[in-house]
Amino acid sequence: MIRSICSIVLLLITAFSAISQNSHQRSGKISKEVIERIKAFNKLYGYVKYFHPSDEAAALDWDAFAIYGVQEILNNPDKKLDDLLNQLFLPVAPSIVINGEIDWGSQFYPLSNFEYDTIQWQHLGNGDFNTINIYQSLRTNRNRVFRPSFYDKEEIILKLNTPELKKGNYQIKLRLKNKLLDNFYRIRISTCWTDSSGALVCSDGGVSYTKRWLNYAFKVDVTDSTKSMYIKVTTRGTGETLIDKIKLLNDKRKEIWSDDFTLTDLESFLNDFDSRNNQFFQCKIVDDTINRNHFLNIYPVVRKLKDSLLFKPKLAFGNSIKKNLNETLSIELPTVLLGDSMNTYPIADNNLLVKLKDSLTKINESAIFDKVNVETRLADLIVIWNTIQH
Repeated sequence: MIRSICSIVLLLITAFSAISQNSHQRSGKISKEVIERIKAFNKLYGYVKYFHPSDEAAALDWDAFAIYGVQEILNNPDKKLDDLLNQLFLPVAPSIVINGEIDWGSQFYPLSNFEYDTIQWQHLGNGDFNTINIYQSLRTNRNRVFRPSFYDKEEIILKLNTPELKKGNYQIKLRLKNKLLDNFYRIRISTCWTDSSGALVCSDGGVSYTKRWLNYAFKVDVTDSTKSMYIKVTTRGTGETLIDKIKLLNDKRKEIWSDDFTLTDLESFLNDFDSRNNQFFQCKIVDDTINRNHFLNIYPVVRKLKDSLLFKPKLAFGNSIKKNLNETLSIELPTVLLGDSMNTYPIADNNLLVKLKDSLTKINESAIFDKVNVETRLADLIVIWNTIQH
C-alpha cells in the first residue's frame, strides 16, 4: 500500500511539473478562471464515473473523455460553465441536474407496471471495471465485460508452414497495422523457431502501435536446423492487429516462402497457423472485398460475467448525491437507476452520444496520449485525483 501511494505521489509531482513546463503551449498561461472551470469539471468527472450507474457512463472511455473535457474547457473560456458541463456529461448521464433538483418522473420508469432491476455501483477499494483482482468495481444486476488491461500481457504464437530450414540467417517481412480500442494498446512482434529439443527460441522483436499499414522486417538467426518457424505477437491493452503478406527470405534475400491470405489458401492457412490458447485474443482471416485483400485479424475476445454482489446493496431507487462543484454550481446525481435487459433509464440522447463517441475516437486515433502537452497532463491529474478521492 505504501509503495502504491508513493507511486501515485510521484505521478502527481511529474504531472504538475509537466503542466508548469508546458503551460505556454497556448497563448499565455492558463488563467485562474479557466483553472476553476477545470476544477469543477474534475469534480463532476469523478461523481459521474464512480457513482452514476447508467449503461452509457459504464461503457465510456474515461481516459479519452478526460482529455476531451479539458480540451473543451480550454477552447471555450467564455461559454457558460453549466452549459458546457451539460454538453459534456448529458450524453452519458442524462439524469444529472446542475443547479436544480431531479424530477423523478416517468423517464426513470417508462412502463409503470414493469418490474425493473435496480442498478447501482459497488466499489471494493480501487477496483477496475474490466478486470478481476483483490479490488473490484461492479454494477448490481449488470454483467461485467472483461478485456485485457494495460498490465495484462497476452501472447499469440502463429506457426508458419515454412519448409525445413537449415542453420543460417533469415528475414521475415510482413505488413501490419493496429486498431486501437483503448489508448494503451501496443504489440510486440517477435520471430521464433524451434531448436532440436523442440524448445521455442525467440528474438527480442519490436514494438508497434501503427494505425496504418506499414511494412516490417525482422531478422531471424537460426543456430540449428528447424522444421518450424513462428511469429509471436505480444499484446498489451485492448485493440486489434491486422497482419498481411508474410514472406520468408534467406540470407541472399531470396523469397523461399510466403502467404498473402487469399481465399484459395484459407483452409490450408487455418491448418498451417497455430494460435495457442489465449485468454483474451483469437485469430480469423478477413475477406476485405472492397480493397480486394485478405489478412489475418487478431482481435479481443470479450467475456461477460454475471457478478455476485460485493456486499448487500444499501441504497434504494430515489437515492441521490448533492455536491457543490464551485461557489455557484451544484450537482444532483442519482446513484440508483432502474433498468431492464437493454437499458438503464432515462436513456441518453443517441445523437449526442454518437457525437461524443466520435470525438473520443478522434482523440484515440490522434495518438495524443503519446504527447506531452497541457491537455494530457491535466487529464492525467483528473484521472489520478479521482482515483485517490473515490
